[in-house]
Amino acid sequence: MNKIMISTLIAGLLLTVTGCGKKPLPKQVSHTEYKSKAALFAPYSLSDKEFKKSIYNTPQGPSVRLNDLSPVNFNTNIYNLKDSGILWNRPNDPQTPFEVVECKRKGTDVLLKNIIFAPFVLGLNIIIGGGMCDYHHVFAYEEFDESVKQWIEDENIHPKILIDGYETLLDKSEYASYSLEQLTRETNEKLNDILLKYKTAYENNAIPKEQAVYKDASGFYKHEELPSLIKIKANKLAQNSVDYTKEYKYSVNKNFPCEAGQECLNKFNAATMEITNDMQKRLKEDQEENKKIFKEYKNLLQKTISTYSVEQDHNEYSVEKKHKTLYYTLLKAPDTIKSHLQKFPTTYKITAASFTEIYPTYRNEDNNIKITFDPETKNITLENKTKNFIEVQSVSVYYGSKIYTINNDKNTNFVSELSPDAVNTMSLWEDIPLANYKRITTKDTNGKKLSFGFAVKYKTLQHSQQHTLYRLDNHNLTKILKTY
Repeated sequence: MNKIMISTLIAGLLLTVTGCGKKPLPKQVSHTEYKSKAALFAPYSLSDKEFKKSIYNTPQGPSVRLNDLSPVNFNTNIYNLKDSGILWNRPNDPQTPFEVVECKRKGTDVLLKNIIFAPFVLGLNIIIGGGMCDYHHVFAYEEFDESVKQWIEDENIHPKILIDGYETLLDKSEYASYSLEQLTRETNEKLNDILLKYKTAYENNAIPKEQAVYKDASGFYKHEELPSLIKIKANKLAQNSVDYTKEYKYSVNKNFPCEAGQECLNKFNAATMEITNDMQKRLKEDQEENKKIFKEYKNLLQKTISTYSVEQDHNEYSVEKKHKTLYYTLLKAPDTIKSHLQKFPTTYKITAASFTEIYPTYRNEDNNIKITFDPETKNITLENKTKNFIEVQSVSVYYGSKIYTINNDKNTNFVSELSPDAVNTMSLWEDIPLANYKRITTKDTNGKKLSFGFAVKYKTLQHSQQHTLYRLDNHNLTKILKTY
């Protein structure tokens, strides 16, 4: 009798277990999405375990998305919780609504949920295959969907009507922003066109030429060309731009939360009208402002291109010529010049001059010999005017108060002997510091003399007589310097 009862009990339990029904893991309940751009959300209160009528445009914790009635910010993941245990050793269900624990018997497709286990289940496990479960966390989509539908019905909520109103508000805010962006873009394009027109005209101008006047404080300026100490610079044309753009996010977001129903619709309608009025007001004011902006910008650019700036350098500079260096500075120049002019005046001052290797020309002779000096080559030429040999013993050059002498013992370049009718050349044997004049003016040289000459000591071999050819010339120093 006991065996019959146990068999009957086991068979019943097996029927109960297998009667769980090969139910698959829960899958999401899908609804056709309605106007996804205008997403609205109703929050779910975990403490009250119910949906709230406060509507948001962003999810506030666990919520339902009214566009497709889908759960948001719920834990909808399916994942394994535990891979061991007998049937009664299952994890507790999560405390969060719509989240449950289900088990899948190993080796079968049967899902077991909320089973009440008998004390003899250990033995039963052996009979039915061990009773081992894979526990999974799942989301009860159907239960969630039914709860949402019931809430919508109970609260008389019309999601599509709310979404339509919100979409109208979004469309108007986007159109208003686009309209102001478009006006900004068109205005800036016109400002750039104006700038390009004036820039082209400015670049095509013939730049006025400098007409320099030189005030010579040195007394030695001879109309040499001196580099300019100014630079003519085109003025920088200012760019102009406007920004009439406006984002209407605040005008949209400030309507939330609102209570599902007429309150939300009233807020959406009022915000739509507010944005429309603001956009129209702005467009009108900005278009009027543009007239002023274009006029003022043209006037500014016209003023800018009517002149050039003159960059001035008032430092002293020098220009080196042969034997001569001029020092000069910029005395006067305008800060700006009119762009329509052909010429404009500047004034420079020649402050001083320096001279190097200044020698007068020289020529002297007697019955026997002739001497000449070339100031450019600094060559001394000796010519024998006789038909006899002449022995040159020394040559001296006189410059100012100094005498420089060379003889046969000191320099191989020395012409020691002149054949009959011979012409020989020798170089000036050393530099003469007195031949250089640093930073002087005619005030420094007026009334001064430059003493310059040669003395040649020589012997005529026929009569064995010594002779001296000598003459010292006194030159007007200022006149000599002015020849350079």
